[in-house]
Amino acid sequence: LPALGALLLACGESETPSACVDCAALPPGAVVGVPEAPVSAALGADGSLWVAFHDTTFDALVVGTLSADGQLRAERADDGTTPGESAGRSPSLALSSGQPVVAYLAADQLRVARREAGWTTSTVDQGTLSGPSLVADASGGLHIAYADDLKGEIRLLSLSDAGCHASGWAPGDPPAPRVLTGAELLAAGISSTDFGEHASIGVATSGAIVASFYDRSGGNLVLATCVGDVVDVRLLDGQDPETGRDTGDVGLWSSL
Repeated sequence: LPALGALLLACGESETPSACVDCAALPPGAVVGVPEAPVSAALGADGSLWVAFHDTTFDALVVGTLSADGQLRAERADDGTTPGESAGRSPSLALSSGQPVVAYLAADQLRVARREAGWTTSTVDQGTLSGPSLVADASGGLHIAYADDLKGEIRLLSLSDAGCHASGWAPGDPPAPRVLTGAELLAAGISSTDFGEHASIGVATSGAIVASFYDRSGGNLVLATCVGDVVDVRLLDGQDPETGRDTGDVGLWSSL
């Protein structure tokens, strides 16, 4: 979305509105600055193109709609709780019941922002995390795949009763991620100590949570399928399944 790079919208009380945005449609004090890649996008049922990005001017998460003629109507969804935490990094946007939901990073936290009457944010995990990928299932349940960079592992987190959960999790418990370990990859014939980057998550027709990700150790593309706390791991590309021959460094930026 290169047009976003040229937009500077200002609708605060002391700001001068940009000609490319209808400030009357925004809440008081809504201000949007310069976007930073990556930008996440989702298409609404009404044809609206929703976008989410980290705003480097205000160090905030920004969410809005982009029209066909390049007009952005947006607002800051998370200004951050402390200075310098860069709320909104690596956003992943999904629509749940027609409303935008964003998983993103702020300092060492994985957060989720939802818009109902207004924007609410919650921290769902914490650590040396990267690359969240968010999907909403047919019932509106939210599921996130992301990497634990410190341990070189991938985590799958469901924020609803259905989906993927840590072993021993029960309905009513706080959400707990299912951590996929190197030992589980090894059991599937994949020897790796560093994996989980470039995760992409989806929901199968069966309701299972699926996530593709990059195995940096072997240069492979891997797929995990999770139901409850049971995970099936498959090597999709990067190694011949019969001979074990290396077929190249693959798996970056997969998308489900």
